[in-house]
Amino acid sequence: MFAASVTQREALFGIVAGVAFLCAWFAPKGQRAASGTLASLFVANWLLYAASFTDYHPAGPFWSVGWYIRNEDIWAFADAVTALLALALARRFWWGWAIWSLYVVQSIMHMLANDFAILPVGVYNDGLDATFLMVAACFIVIGGEGLFSVVRRGLALRWFRGMGSTSLAPSRRVAS
Repeated sequence: MFAASVTQREALFGIVAGVAFLCAWFAPKGQRAASGTLASLFVANWLLYAASFTDYHPAGPFWSVGWYIRNEDIWAFADAVTALLALALARRFWWGWAIWSLYVVQSIMHMLANDFAILPVGVYNDGLDATFLMVAACFIVIGGEGLFSVVRRGLALRWFRGMGSTSLAPSRRVAS
């Protein structure tokens, strides 16, 4: 399915996207819908990128009807739409503005590298990677406390149920 050019780096970014998606759904109650929706778009954007290395890349349907559209144009459009949705859904929260600004930076990088050829390819790729990781960090910070509290509650429940310790190792208690 994937071509040989998919690297461990892209696979790692997929795992980071999954973790960010999971964390976003543990955001505080008033922020959960917006963070979950934006995290879903974050994962969808990564899937668009990953699909570019398959035989069924995102630009394929356009090419079949005679329109030459680059994959980078589709990525830029997806980033611009995600930025607009971040502004519409989450402008009340600090992280909404942070995510919006990172997607605007990505859209500008797409334009400078692909349309005007001002930004060198190496800087462009590293810049996209950095902004991707910053957006993931926003989602992890948003829901990280909630995810941590769920894990902490789960470990506390194991302890209260008589396990005796929160470690994964079997208990060594001796019955008296």
